[in-house]
Amino acid sequence: MTAETLDVTPTDESENVDWNGPLRSADDVKKRVRSVIRLRQKKTPAAVAARAHLRSAAGREVGDVPAIWSYTLDSGSEKELGQKPTVGERAVHAALTLWALHQGSNDAPMNSTWKRERTIGASVRRLACSDMGGRERAEEHPVYKRLCAMIAAPTFESLTVHARGLVSMFGSAEIPMDYGRFAADLYNWQKPERRAGVLRQWGRDFARTPADEEQTGSSATTSIPESN
Repeated sequence: MTAETLDVTPTDESENVDWNGPLRSADDVKKRVRSVIRLRQKKTPAAVAARAHLRSAAGREVGDVPAIWSYTLDSGSEKELGQKPTVGERAVHAALTLWALHQGSNDAPMNSTWKRERTIGASVRRLACSDMGGRERAEEHPVYKRLCAMIAAPTFESLTVHARGLVSMFGSAEIPMDYGRFAADLYNWQKPERRAGVLRQWGRDFARTPADEEQTGSSATTSIPESN
């Protein structure tokens, strides 16, 4: 490993933010992802370097890239967490690395929030409707087929592969997504009793999201009413 890879020393004042909390719930991972993105979507050298490290970790095992440990790992003890990546760590790692890929060289923030939380299904709908061409229905767009493949994924690894394909399409079209909500969905997807609900909401958002629903902003800390 190179010295750059091993360097996990705080690079600016934003490192004082508490990124060392637990990742034991969907709300925990949502807050972690929104907090990291809020500070790492900037154009400062530290933010640019952080996004590069996150991109380099896409598709890799949780913990493989030391430079992103503070963003993606849980704070619990080895006895609490065990040897393997936790559900929360896997969700945060996948969401943040996909966000960094999505942001890429786009000038506009590719993470966004809305008055009503939107899932990845809404971003798929927006892309399909913005590029209808000669198609009569959004379901005829290739991005819909990619969403269907992700929904049918039997493993978390295959799901994130399909998600990476979707993110690439979003980036080319400059279609944003709420990565905090996506992280929460990835957390819940790993819970068998919650998986069907996650997939159902993706379908609902694809089928029913109003095209003109108001966007509240690109900040990862935008206030959004949470459902009980």
